Amino acid sequence: MQNIADNFLNTYSSRCCKDVEDKLDTFIDYIEWRRVTSSAKKKRKPADTSLHQTPDGSLLDIMRNAYDLLLQCDIDIPEIESNDTYVDSGSLFLIFLHPTLGPLWEVTRQKFSSGSISKGSELQVKLAEFLWRNVQIEGSMIIAAENIMGSTRVNDKGAEDVSYIMSCYMETLSLRPTILPYKLFLITINPFLGKSSICSPRWLQIEDYFQRSRFSC
Repeated sequence: MQNIADNFLNTYSSRCCKDVEDKLDTFIDYIEWRRVTSSAKKKRKPADTSLHQTPDGSLLDIMRNAYDLLLQCDIDIPEIESNDTYVDSGSLFLIFLHPTLGPLWEVTRQKFSSGSISKGSELQVKLAEFLWRNVQIEGSMIIAAENIMGSTRVNDKGAEDVSYIMSCYMETLSLRPTILPYKLFLITINPFLGKSSICSPRWLQIEDYFQRSRFSC
């Protein structure tokens, strides 16, 4: 918001005090306030149910924004209830989508289509190029590129190579626990190695968790 304000500048040859309101530049934002900003300026007291300007309230705003975005992508996701319910039971899920996926919601929505995220699950997507098609998650999945905005390196001649922006494509993928009640998968993407790695508990095989038709990074 400060960046927007800094670019609104009206200059006059002399001081103007009257009848200038209609001549000033104006910016109006009609979307919900929590989609613009959510500040955390104070700690919530244990007995206080107010979430305004607290870290708890900021996290709830992020989760509500993620719910609103993914719900429009035909993804089945638990509905976030009232603030009082959140204070008593906590968040139903954790979803963090890096701004480079959009940053406009219209762009981000093009990268998600159908699937489900169950209660208590976690999804983190930390890369710019991503495609989700009919993916079901019951557990925790973190997809992270080592260089989210792209990578460059100096070659033998001292010149920089072209930037690499890694991508991840998921289609008809099911991540569900079959043995333990909770699973964590971390997918890391290294642009220079040209490959991805999937980390899971070493005492169990990755096939125990994934039923998939297509998964590529």
